[in-house]
Amino acid sequence: MLFLQELPEYHRLNNMTGIRKIRPILIPIAALILLTGCPEVSDNQEREQEERFFELYLASRYPDETPRPSGLYFIEFTEGTGESPDEDDWVLINYVGTMIPEDEIFDTNLENVARDNNFYGSEVLYGPYKIQNGNLVEGVTEGLQLMHEGGKAIMFFQSDLGYGTQHFGLVGPYQSLKFEIELLEVLGDIEAYEQQRLMNYADTLPWTDTIHDPGTDATLYYVTYEEGEGDTIVDGSTVGAIYTGSLIDGRMFDQNLDTDNPFGFEVGTTQAIDGWNLLMPGLREGWRGKVVVPYPLAYGEAGKMVTVSGRSFRGIPPYEHLVFEIEIVEVADPNVNTED
Repeated sequence: MLFLQELPEYHRLNNMTGIRKIRPILIPIAALILLTGCPEVSDNQEREQEERFFELYLASRYPDETPRPSGLYFIEFTEGTGESPDEDDWVLINYVGTMIPEDEIFDTNLENVARDNNFYGSEVLYGPYKIQNGNLVEGVTEGLQLMHEGGKAIMFFQSDLGYGTQHFGLVGPYQSLKFEIELLEVLGDIEAYEQQRLMNYADTLPWTDTIHDPGTDATLYYVTYEEGEGDTIVDGSTVGAIYTGSLIDGRMFDQNLDTDNPFGFEVGTTQAIDGWNLLMPGLREGWRGKVVVPYPLAYGEAGKMVTVSGRSFRGIPPYEHLVFEIEIVEVADPNVNTED
């Protein structure tokens, strides 16, 4: 637990995936009590309190830094050498978000940071974070445009460049924020980028079969390891399958390998993603193989969010192709009355 008297700062100067605490710097506790002692304050008072907290923070941490015209403070620790993103480019980043002045971490894509700060969730997909610049708060949007691929920086700002008077998860109104960011890659046109990723991955698969979906104009790729000898699946069949699900980069997001309690769904319904419904008809019980589901047949442009302790986190990134290793262990014919 972080206390107001102790303000540990997390820097990744050499390796963003490993964190270390530097010497805590004290903000006078009497000043914090003075500012927070009144239970009811007006918007103007809240804004004034935020400014005073921010000034105390600057004086204790960054006394020599000056803001940009917008009010953004930007400190670059590692200068990147690659491309710099525009305000609406898709990017791949590592990040840690903290609230000023307590330096309480409220969000991160790094698993070790989440574990260290007691909000790790097994359903959350940690690792490189894909997002469109411009969908972030204004301070981060501006800060990212000052970076180049390979760069690492800290950017901090008051709430007018953050969430303003709104609540966002643990972040309340009039909350100053700091982000530590590593810019891994500028993706640019996300649809073109992901199409190329899909084609590159498909080229690594041997003996690949495909199924084209005219509704989305997307192509599903699959490799058969074993044909199976049981009942044939048709629309309406109830199927039980065991599987592992991963992204193209190898990060596993889900699995069920329990043959006594497989994942069950009715083919042709919303109980499974469109890619599974497209694949299943014609396969037989006992089939085993690998399936590459393009994002239009998976979780689409939005991806999938998961809830951990009442908070929303990334489960599947937007525009993400999924890779499944599947074995069909049960098939029930929809035309057979199982109650007889």
